[in-house]
Amino acid sequence: MTGKQDNTRRQPLAGLMIMLLYFSKKAKALIIIGGILAAIGIIGGSYFGSIVVTEVSQGKMNQVTSTPYLVNGIDPFLAEKILFGIGILGIAIVGLGIASRKHHQTI
Repeated sequence: MTGKQDNTRRQPLAGLMIMLLYFSKKAKALIIIGGILAAIGIIGGSYFGSIVVTEVSQGKMNQVTSTPYLVNGIDPFLAEKILFGIGILGIAIVGLGIASRKHHQTI
C-alpha cells in the first residue's frame, strides 16, 4: 500500500523540468529568465562577498570553522558560493537562449 501512496505525491522538480522544456523553445523567455537569474546571483553574491571580505580582513572569524560569523542565520561564505553559482547558471541560460534564437532564424 505504501508504494501506491508514493506514486501519487506531487513532484515539484518534475514540474520545473517541464516548464524548462516548454521555455526552451522560446528564445526570448530563456534570455529573460537567464538575465534575471544572473542579476540575482551576481548582486547577491557580491553582497555576501563584501561581508566575507570585511569580516575576514577585520579578523572577525569563527575560530571553530574558520569562516565569518552567521548573518541572519546564513553562512555568508556558503551563500556567496551558491549565489555566484546561480549567476553562472543564469549566464549559461542566456547563452542557450541566444544560441537557440540564432538557430531558428533563417539566413
